[in-house]
Amino acid sequence: MEGGQPGAAAGLSGYYNRASGLARGQLAELVGLRGEVSSEALSRLLEGRHAVSGRRLLTAAGSAARALSAREATATAATGGAGSGEGGELLTLTQASALAGVSATYLRSLVKKTAAHAGQAAVGDDEGSPDAAGGAEDARATGQPATARQADAAADGLVGVKGADGWWRVRRDEVQRWVAARVAPAAVLGFDVVCAAPKSVSLLWAFGDEALRADVAAALDAAVDATIGYLERHAAFGKVHGHNRPSRGLAVASYLHDVSRSVEAHLHVHNIVINAVVVAAGDDEPGASGWEWRAVDGEAFLSQVRTAGFVGATVLRRELAARRGLEWGPVRNGVAELAAFPADLLAAFSTRHREVMEEFAQLVAGGLEPSGATMTAAQRGSRAPKTVLADETVRRLQVERLEAAGWTVGQVRQLAAGGEHRPPAIGDDDLAELFTLLAGPAGSTEKATTFGRRETVRQIAAWGRDRLDGEAIDRLADRFLADRRVVHLRATSPGQRRRQEPEPLYTVEDMLDAEQRLFALVRHGRVAAGAAPHVLASPRIVDAFVAATRGSTGSARPAVPDRRGATGAPDAGSAGPVLSAEQAELVRRLLADQDLVRLAVGAAGTGKTEAMRVLTAILHAEGHPVFATAHGGRQAEELADRIGVPARVVASWLTLLDHVDADPARTLADAWPAGSVLIVDEATQVGTRDAERLLDYAARTGTVVILLGDPAQLGSVTAGGWFGHLVETTPDVPTLTTVHRQAGAGMAAIRAALDALRAETGTPIAALDRLATAGKIHLVDDPDALFTQAVADWYAERRRQLDATPPPPADGGPGPDGSRPPPLRPPKPISTHLMAERHRDVEALNRAARTLLTADGTLTGPALTVAGRDFQVGDEVVTLTQTGHTLIPTGRPGSAYIRTGTIGVITAIHLDPDVRRRAGCP
Repeated sequence: MEGGQPGAAAGLSGYYNRASGLARGQLAELVGLRGEVSSEALSRLLEGRHAVSGRRLLTAAGSAARALSAREATATAATGGAGSGEGGELLTLTQASALAGVSATYLRSLVKKTAAHAGQAAVGDDEGSPDAAGGAEDARATGQPATARQADAAADGLVGVKGADGWWRVRRDEVQRWVAARVAPAAVLGFDVVCAAPKSVSLLWAFGDEALRADVAAALDAAVDATIGYLERHAAFGKVHGHNRPSRGLAVASYLHDVSRSVEAHLHVHNIVINAVVVAAGDDEPGASGWEWRAVDGEAFLSQVRTAGFVGATVLRRELAARRGLEWGPVRNGVAELAAFPADLLAAFSTRHREVMEEFAQLVAGGLEPSGATMTAAQRGSRAPKTVLADETVRRLQVERLEAAGWTVGQVRQLAAGGEHRPPAIGDDDLAELFTLLAGPAGSTEKATTFGRRETVRQIAAWGRDRLDGEAIDRLADRFLADRRVVHLRATSPGQRRRQEPEPLYTVEDMLDAEQRLFALVRHGRVAAGAAPHVLASPRIVDAFVAATRGSTGSARPAVPDRRGATGAPDAGSAGPVLSAEQAELVRRLLADQDLVRLAVGAAGTGKTEAMRVLTAILHAEGHPVFATAHGGRQAEELADRIGVPARVVASWLTLLDHVDADPARTLADAWPAGSVLIVDEATQVGTRDAERLLDYAARTGTVVILLGDPAQLGSVTAGGWFGHLVETTPDVPTLTTVHRQAGAGMAAIRAALDALRAETGTPIAALDRLATAGKIHLVDDPDALFTQAVADWYAERRRQLDATPPPPADGGPGPDGSRPPPLRPPKPISTHLMAERHRDVEALNRAARTLLTADGTLTGPALTVAGRDFQVGDEVVTLTQTGHTLIPTGRPGSAYIRTGTIGVITAIHLDPDVRRRAGCP
């Protein structure tokens, strides 16, 4: 929560006090909170004052002057303050800071900037001057009034004068003018930690009898206590001299709300964490130098909020299971719904998304741009006003909605009646199973090689479902982190600011073992370590093939001898790849190397695949079987097509090899015959554990592995980083540096940015700056403008591609229901896509795009709603989950199964009668 302007705290307190507040936290009584929280008490606390006495908890500091409201500073300036004097009196910066309610350091910076802008000399200013030290100075020191030029330049600044003694001074009336005109910067008044109950629990609260509501209230109260308790133990820090120190707790005012603006059942608690904590004042133990109030270290606090939510959700499940015998569904992202509640009942009270999109579509149809600003307007326009309705009115409206969905109050209550489920006690065997899971491949290091305590707490909370309280979760987290299979790596996580309390970083022995086995396989396969050499091709063959690729583009490849001395002639008119000197050198070095595992580095577009085409031709000429693999199915297929060898995804190779290895009637040579070579493309995307298994099979069969990748590109979804480590620790790795894909003068900026990114001292920011300077990245002033530009550019490019594409054959027009029959030729997806980092941004972009496509007739017919999303004919969809070899289009071979990442276009939608009736279709 931010504020700083007059009345901000009062406005916020008024919003939250529509329901009675409840004091929580170990610091509540210290700030004057006990029991119910009044509006006046909350207002004082948000201004940094004691809730009862009004005494300041925090002193004013910095430009925000959080503890000194803008109203108070203006009043002080208007009445003179800081002693009496005439408007023309010159004040030292120390005196002016007392009058303005900001620090002297801030004023010094401001007058310097104003002077520089006006052309006034500001040289020779000494930060160690008496102004900085706050010493006494002659308030009447000589100085000239500001010139007209300076006054014009200082419209938003502060005009100061600098005497011969090197001290800056400002006139009293200038300070008063600046304070009166100044809009105080937004300051953090507190933190609103919202604990929201799952929708099923909200329905129990809305339609339950008194006894049921009492149990829900007690369960929610325990969950909120657990959430705040976790934050007090792990997120309560104040800053002293630039470093944070642990606090004795937090001061919290909690407000229970149970309806949304649209009068849907939405049980949630706003926990207003006051931005003031008590920390030890000195470097010694608390008490040696006393305690003092400090602002909350927001970065440390906010980093723990999500984890605290996991803890609170687990406690809520535990309380309702114990009180009512209720059973829960699966835990997803820390949250679960009651198992007895069907999806259609929950959906009936989750209509906010649909309301926003209907409003958005109307605004766009009315001529507004499909922008972030329009989406914001739709959110506001579709939002019912914050009216205070009588309880009877709220209940009547909710019952009407319930009955419209085909349910009664009695049926909802019956879902929570007579529950017999009781959470089983957690025994030693359960804990052993949990710790084994966390320490294994599917546990703490499934997605990353390292983890912190927060990740462990979230995993244990989700595992506990309804069997753990907050303190038990903490204890189990500490027990696991003390397990012998957990390895403490360092005291501070990468990127953590030095001011913060050190946050330990961990991994598990299983992860380290996998890395060590992988690196050992690479090391033991080196000739320098005593391994037998793996010779793939004679220099004569290599020279002949490479020489053939150094001709002109499109020229037929000359005949070359194979290992048996025969002459291989290309097909008539065949054209082979043309390699640059750099690519040819890469091929030579990979084939001259005699190690089992060979590395090659090349950025996207540097020609790795073309080099592999030549290398594969040489290997085939020498009689070696060649196979290929990549993490993704599309990558593996494209590699197979380009270089002409059998290819599978890594997971498929491992499954095949595991089955062959387990079959007594078969040998691994059935999969990888003697002398085989495996080319691994985009090796950075292969997880460490999969890479270790793959190299183990290679070592057992003598298969040479060629690893291609770029450490600067996308990493693996699972725990990885092994390829980058190999590149760093292997001397003189063959590397392609010349980008061929981004060719031409128009792509020079792209090449320069990529080169800057991969330089030893390169940073992503430096590369992005290069692209922005060259106009390859569009910079905008705010998120709304970015949203607008992205959607508009996407739609314009889509239209350009469509205009350049011949129209498909006529399909007969729409049917009676507005849908179109399947086209004679299936449409192809447009190769222009919107991408975003966060799911909420993806959702917003999709909604905006679909609105435009509906308006231009691309999307037609009835909508099929699945998982809260509408699908129509013309929609493009992408597969996100690997479906194996079972989803095969009709009439296609088994090899044509739908892969992850495949994009298709919906050509027809068939709704059963019940679905059509609910959708309002005839």
